[in-house]
Amino acid sequence: MKTKGPQSIAVLLSTLDDEYQKNLVSCFTRAGEKRNVHLSFFAGYSLCSPYGYQAASNSIYALIHRQRFAGVVISSTLFTYIDENTIHTFLSYFDKGQIPFIIFSYPLSGYPCVRLSVEKAIYVAIEHLVQDHGVKRIGFIRGPKNSEEANERFLAYQRGLERCQLPYEQDLILQGDYGRFSGYHVIDEYIATGKSLPDAILAANDLMALGALECLQHHGIAVPQQVKIIGFDDIGESAVSIPSLSTIRQPLQEMATATLDYMSQFRNEGTGTSALMNTPPSEISIEASFIRRESCGCFDTSPSLSSFFFLLQKSANNILQVPQDITSFQEKGKNTFQDTESSSYRTIEGFRDSKLLRHFDTALEEVLAEKRPKKELKEIVLHFLPEVSLLESHLLELQRVSFSSQGNGHSQIKTALIAELLSYIHKVKERVFLRQSYLFTLHFQEFEYASQFITVSFNLQDLITNLKNTLSRIHIENFFLCFYSSTVQWDRRLSWKLPAKSKIILFYKDGVPVSSWENRMITTRTLYPKDFLANKGSSIILPLYYEFESLGYLGASPVPEDTIAMNILRREAAMVLKGTLILEKEEKTKAELKKSLDTIKKLNRKLQGLSIIDELTGLYNRRGFLTEAQKVFNINKRSLRPCVLFFFDVNGLKK
Repeated sequence: MKTKGPQSIAVLLSTLDDEYQKNLVSCFTRAGEKRNVHLSFFAGYSLCSPYGYQAASNSIYALIHRQRFAGVVISSTLFTYIDENTIHTFLSYFDKGQIPFIIFSYPLSGYPCVRLSVEKAIYVAIEHLVQDHGVKRIGFIRGPKNSEEANERFLAYQRGLERCQLPYEQDLILQGDYGRFSGYHVIDEYIATGKSLPDAILAANDLMALGALECLQHHGIAVPQQVKIIGFDDIGESAVSIPSLSTIRQPLQEMATATLDYMSQFRNEGTGTSALMNTPPSEISIEASFIRRESCGCFDTSPSLSSFFFLLQKSANNILQVPQDITSFQEKGKNTFQDTESSSYRTIEGFRDSKLLRHFDTALEEVLAEKRPKKELKEIVLHFLPEVSLLESHLLELQRVSFSSQGNGHSQIKTALIAELLSYIHKVKERVFLRQSYLFTLHFQEFEYASQFITVSFNLQDLITNLKNTLSRIHIENFFLCFYSSTVQWDRRLSWKLPAKSKIILFYKDGVPVSSWENRMITTRTLYPKDFLANKGSSIILPLYYEFESLGYLGASPVPEDTIAMNILRREAAMVLKGTLILEKEEKTKAELKKSLDTIKKLNRKLQGLSIIDELTGLYNRRGFLTEAQKVFNINKRSLRPCVLFFFDVNGLKK
């Protein structure tokens, strides 16, 4: 029997803090929308992370089970700090639960995976450095040693050196951890040794390459004149760094599409699932490609902007909408940036015959023939901001052709018009990014103002009230916050036992709080309130933790663009929950202490009675007589009255 409605797939990422994984979310979301798939992104940090208390958040992965998700996509970023045996331990959880899964961008024998084939692209990059730029010594910044992905890139670097007949120098192998600071740090340490710098540096990812670039510039070492740099991943910042970063591009959209196509075979639940899971594991291999930019010394190439298209589109969406009269030549839902998924990002070759460029070329010729005013070309530029970089590349190609043709009057006018349009596009792009910076600052100020009220008290009702105000300010449409009913059992390894019950503190649907869900208990395996994902293509699930204590989790749908705000909100909410637990524990301790003190008082009174009363006769014993006599003496002494007290030993037992 086929599942009704959209299929639900869990995608496990380590974080949404870095641009690579933000791009992953975007690529998977686009592919999922085309396949009627609900995607829930779980961001619980890398497994066994050595940094801070991040490992406590790994327990969020235990929320995944077969009844909720048809399959799981596991990003290689989860495996950064663990060895292969620990990876097998983690994957056994899904095997035991009969949950189909595929590993994204990580080659692991015996398991289905979508892997990136890097050797050819790295060899092409090294060969380019040698043949086109005369490089003789190439250093390498490695990723984490436990990462199979990082080791594969390092081995490809070694084989590339060998094929290009370059020496392998151990001193030029620097150990990073995929973080930007590690790229800066290892170069800083190398410079401090006084050793001669290599001619070029290849880094296992863009973040380390950008960190290395910053360090070299800090020390006054020119890139690419003195040292050339090549990164890996092609994150958006690579295209706009100064100089722009040459890199190995991961075709993330193609990889995400292939991943979800593989998972689609598990739509059938029940009897067919086991049979499918017992089939031989698939390995889907996709080639990486080398992208030349300025940091390797290539200043003569047209800008290759990769995910910069995506960044520009998000910026443009905050400014303009495309009018109907301009888009009349386009069919709705076709030939748009959002619908493209055959490759990671659109290239000029893929747009030669696109309706956009044909429309622009027609308008250009009509302007040259004086059939249309020149200003309409600028209007087209504004109305197609998401593809403005594509348009820029197209104009550069037209400019090259125009320069090479004979310089008649028409050609000269066309060349001048193209130059004017290129200048205008440059100014528009500057305005887009300045405006995006302004909007980000404004948005962050709004969130900072709203979030300061989240932790005004350690009270759950106050938290609910303040979250309602904050969510509307940061434009989150659907949100829930869930609090574990008891402690998560965790042995500091990849083994967690979640409480059977959890409490929904707040459910926020379509911008409106649902009061019937406040402080409502659910089975933890239910995961989120009913209708949370109704008609939504994606969601993000984040852990709530304080130090090594797992407190619960929260979710938002669709995935907010402002992941910084989400992380701040998560942290603030976790602090309130922890504060609430501390206060509840304090009140409970006070109540228990008061109860104990009352019990002690009762026991003291009982002991006092037992010490002065004879158990057999019920009469005062010697201690009782002396105690009472002392009271009488003290009263009379204070009153300055004489007193004589005597007793008779009637039975002679007091001798």
